[in-house]
Amino acid sequence: TLLEFDVLPPWYNTVCWYLTCCLLIIATQFGTFYLMKRRLQTNHLRRMKSQEATRLRLMNEQLQNEIEEKDAEIFTQTSFIIHKNELIQKLKEMVDEICSRNTQKA
Repeated sequence: TLLEFDVLPPWYNTVCWYLTCCLLIIATQFGTFYLMKRRLQTNHLRRMKSQEATRLRLMNEQLQNEIEEKDAEIFTQTSFIIHKNELIQKLKEMVDEICSRNTQKA
């Protein structure tokens, strides 16, 4: 008796195996590309946030300096006005004193 066998190729030498390997390679490349793109986007976003925070901090410092300058200017003007008012008050007192002397002499 004669037995006939069909010897199939090994599993790693089949079209299905090659197709699976190709799909795995493509999926790995796609995943790597996706992860790299996502990392670049995250780094870019982080850098943009840092730049925006720096810009806002500098703007805030500039505004704070402007406020301090305005406060100093207002303080100077207020001091000048107070000094002027004191002088006017002294002049008024002197005028009142002179007027009262004149009325007493007459």
